[in-house]
Order: sequence, then C-alpha cells, then structure tokens
Amino acid sequence: MTPAPPPPPRRGALGLLYLALRLRCPHCASGPVFDRARQRTNCPECGYRFERESGYFLGAMVVSNAVIGVVALIVMLVLIFTGRSPLVAVGLPILTALVAMPLFLPFSRTIWMALDLRFDPPNDDDFGNAGAGTSRPAGSG
Repeated sequence: MTPAPPPPPRRGALGLLYLALRLRCPHCASGPVFDRARQRTNCPECGYRFERESGYFLGAMVVSNAVIGVVALIVMLVLIFTGRSPLVAVGLPILTALVAMPLFLPFSRTIWMALDLRFDPPNDDDFGNAGAGTSRPAGSG
C-alpha cells in the first residue's frame, strides 16, 4: 500500500464550499469528482476515495433535503405574501423541489465530502490508486 498524500491545507468554510460548488476533490482541490454524470470512485489526481465507508452519502441526502427544503419554504412564503392562491402557494414549491433535487445531487455530495474531510481527516485507508478514478452512476451508492 502506498502512503497517503500529505494532508490538504486547512481550508475555511468558504474555501470548502467553493471546492464543493466546483465539484472538485476536497483533498487535493484539483481532481474532478464527476466524469460527466457519473461519480468517480477515487480522485484521479491524489487517489482519495470519495465513498469512505458503506452508507457514506446518507449525509449528502440530509444536506440535499435541508437545502431544497429551505428553498421550497422561501418560494412558498413569497407566494403566500404576494397573495397567490393556496394551490399555487403549495404546488409550486413542491414542483420546485422535485425539479431541484436531481440537479442539486452532485453538489450535495461534494458539500458532504468537504464537511466530512474538515471534521474527519483522511487516513491511509482513504486512498486508492491515483489515476484509477473509475466512474459509476451518481445516484448509486
């Protein structure tokens, strides 16, 4: 087994959010997390394994649901306070959430990876072969 790369520079919350929104590896900041619509298993640059344990991306679902819920609530409140009908005030936020969830999925995963890396630094087991970043569908796993 090859030793882990040196630890990443300590990034603040805004730096991690920036990396997550660019869909880049939270460890090296250069390797892409996704290859088209498929998530890679490892970073092609540093070998960081994106799914660190079984069920790892359940936290990403929490991030996604929280962000989409807040967006839907804001849309609903704006519609209520502008005098829209109750059907529109409830229906449009639901439609907004249904459309936004699959679009936000890659970002919720990279946000979760950045948060996890911030609070749980990687060890040698979190690295595979650099350049072996095989892909799998973004919804699996």
